[in-house]
Amino acid sequence: MNISDEIPTDFDSAVKMLVADVSPEEKEFIQKNEPAMVHHSTGRQLRNGWKLWNQKTSLMQDVLKKFGVCHADDASGLLLTALFSTIKGEDVEKTLREEVDSYLVHWRKLGINPATGKEIKSTKSESSTIISFEKDGSFTLK
Repeated sequence: MNISDEIPTDFDSAVKMLVADVSPEEKEFIQKNEPAMVHHSTGRQLRNGWKLWNQKTSLMQDVLKKFGVCHADDASGLLLTALFSTIKGEDVEKTLREEVDSYLVHWRKLGINPATGKEIKSTKSESSTIISFEKDGSFTLK
């Protein structure tokens, strides 16, 4: 897959760019596979080409705002999930929510705040985090 040299400014335009660039052969591959199959190829191209390692880009700021994650692997995973779900005709919002949930659980199990990448300082009075999903696909952490 050819990744555009133009770096999108937000998540939705990034997904539109990816979908627009998919060849018929790639569509056939996507229909038969899962996003994890291209994590080390297309995912790496996205992380490096679109500067997903830089949390200060507008694209990464949008990923943080929409999904509450700041890691480049998570951002590329979400982009690929949206691409694959779109091509397969699946419910994109649902698959993205499921993917985000798995990332949040992963980072919290490691004691890392998924929004900052920093260690969570726990206290005895700390309560559980509740994730509230909105109809527009965004969510809030409470």
